[in-house]
This record gives sequence, C-alpha cells and structure tokens, in this order.
Amino acid sequence: MTQKEICTKYQSHFNEPNPADHINILCDAERTSPIKLVRLNPENRSSGWYVHCGGKSSSNYSDFDPVSYLDVQREFPEIVPFLALMPGFIIEIDTNGNDDGYWSQYLLES
Repeated sequence: MTQKEICTKYQSHFNEPNPADHINILCDAERTSPIKLVRLNPENRSSGWYVHCGGKSSSNYSDFDPVSYLDVQREFPEIVPFLALMPGFIIEIDTNGNDDGYWSQYLLES
C-alpha cells in the first residue's frame, strides 16, 4: 500500500515525511517481527516516529538510534508506507506483514 492509502485506511491526515528528519529505531540484530511504530509529536530533527522490533522495547527514548529517512527506505521498507500517518498513531505489523493500529490522544499529551 502507498502512504496515502495507509492514511485513508486509518483515517489520518496525510503528513508527507520530511526527508531531513530521522526516525528513531530500536531493533534486535535480526529485526524480527512484530514491529511496533509509535508516533509522537515531531521535534527538532525527529519525525516523532519510534520503532521497536524483535522484542526490543524501551520507554527511554535515548535508547533509540536516529536513522535517516533515506536509510529507513533502504533498510526498513516495510515501515515506509506508515510514515505519513499523523502524530498519535500506534501501529503493529505482525510476522505475516499484517498491520493493525489506532490513534491515541494520550500520545500527544505526554
């Protein structure tokens, strides 16, 4: 699916990713599934996206590695369609590539 189709599916405004922003990623070496994406409000050069995969998880945002949008397109193509969702979304992609998600106001208040 394209970014616009994902936004339509989840009833989100289309927020075109800024190629200068980075995506924050915390994954094991094998990058195993499931993959969980959480979008907070963007700030500085961060897109607001935090991606966990392979059972790795942390509430300490300094544990995440900032990865450029270009590198994400190359190394994590399965998450690119979701990167235009507006802040407040939580998405999970299972081992079969199926996605499920929702929007939460709580993410924008914290």
